[in-house]
Order: sequence, then structure tokens, then C-alpha cells
Amino acid sequence: MSREHDWKIHEYMGNDLTGWRWETVNYDYAIKIRKENERPDYQSIPHYSTTWEGAGLVIADMQRRDFDVTIEFLGEVVRVQIGSRRAIEGKNAPLALCKAYISAMEERK
Repeated sequence: MSREHDWKIHEYMGNDLTGWRWETVNYDYAIKIRKENERPDYQSIPHYSTTWEGAGLVIADMQRRDFDVTIEFLGEVVRVQIGSRRAIEGKNAPLALCKAYISAMEERK
């Protein structure tokens, strides 16, 4: 998963990123330039798909939405299922959680 997926998760969690773009040096921040020659606004976007801290924020949002989540650790693969949706697999828990969250949120549209 890339930082673009983290961007999508950040939006699904209720953060309006209209007019924002990635800061090109390190991709930890989004920037928004309001007027030419003015300091841009910065917004930190957590690493949802690659860190335990970020995955914890995804879990908290799932709980807030009353998602029924099942997590299985199957050797080198983690499987996450939200409700009766198709199970999603990833090579680690943060990745699998984020893939399942995005899938569930896209289904809700």
C-alpha cells in the first residue's frame, strides 16, 4: 500500500483534503497553498497502512462505526474480515486492516 491509500483513509475518517497535495520532500505532510508567496498550511497524515499507531486509528474508526471486525493471524499472512464482506489479506496487520477498511468504505458509497 502506498501513501495514496493513507490519503484515502484520512479522507474516509472525515478529513477534507480538497485542494491539498503531498509535500514533495517526505510525504509525511499534505500542503495547501492559499495564495502565491504565502506560507502553505501543513497537515500531517498518519501512516495508517505501515505502523501500529496508524492501524490503531483505523481500528478506532471501525469501532466508532460499529464494524464487526475479525482478524486472523495465519503464519505470514493476516486476514481481516468486516461483517460478511469478503476477507482481505495482507502481509502484516496494519496493511490488511487498511485494505479491509478501504474496501468496506468504498462499498458504502
